[in-house]
Amino acid sequence: MPGSKLPIPPLEDTCKQYLTALRGLQEDEEHAATTLAFQKFLEGDGPAFQGRLKQWAAGRASYIEDFWWVISNLSIVAI
Repeated sequence: MPGSKLPIPPLEDTCKQYLTALRGLQEDEEHAATTLAFQKFLEGDGPAFQGRLKQWAAGRASYIEDFWWVISNLSIVAI
């Protein structure tokens, strides 16, 4: 849909989805440590980073396009 922007999801949702994805890849102790790290991030620097991302994205059509471009080029270099 032309003119529409991909919304930035709430930080809490992003962290929860990432933790869910990691669950099957981590032992219980490691997952507990990761969960604690996310809790600290959400209570600490996370909201400020989310705010900066929203400010940065305000002038762009897509908040992830530049990141995907960098990642795709790094992938090519790594091969």
